[in-house]
Amino acid sequence: MLSRATHIVHDWIRTLVRPGDRVVDATCGNGHDTLLLASCCLPGGRLWALDIQASAVEQTRQRLKSNGLADGLTLHHLSHDAWETLPDAEGPLRCVVFNLGYLPGSDKQIMTMADVTVKAHQRFMAHLGSGGVILTTAYTGHAGGQEEADVLVSWARSLDPADWSVARFAWINQPASAPFILTIQRRN
Repeated sequence: MLSRATHIVHDWIRTLVRPGDRVVDATCGNGHDTLLLASCCLPGGRLWALDIQASAVEQTRQRLKSNGLADGLTLHHLSHDAWETLPDAEGPLRCVVFNLGYLPGSDKQIMTMADVTVKAHQRFMAHLGSGGVILTTAYTGHAGGQEEADVLVSWARSLDPADWSVARFAWINQPASAPFILTIQRRN
């Protein structure tokens, strides 16, 4: 059922990610995407989960722990545009997941920002392996959300179609402020 953007992204993760893959949850939030990524890439895979809020990293850590997942996972209180600074950030990535906006139930003033989001996408793209994909859910119904989404989509339109397959998935019978999914996949 195509009821929520998160359900669609989770279906795609289940299709794309296999044991042994290297994956990133660039905005781990409450840990739902992180848990799914971990369950798909383990055993043998590598997962990094990042968030600018320490409370989000701790919530994710607890979610993983309560589900018996800890090996091969690295959680960092870090902005998604700084992943490359980690000493173990090397090798091709299969999947990177972003949920833009703010952490539900937290301070709505702490949110992703357009310039940092585009910079992070550019940096992760440099590490995607052949067929690797970035799955970004953009939430536009909050202050700054539409601007961030517009900047990201405008930038993504400029990507060379010989190298990148870019698509936007949106509901056409929902309010304009409904979330949408942006996918960026390396062609070669």
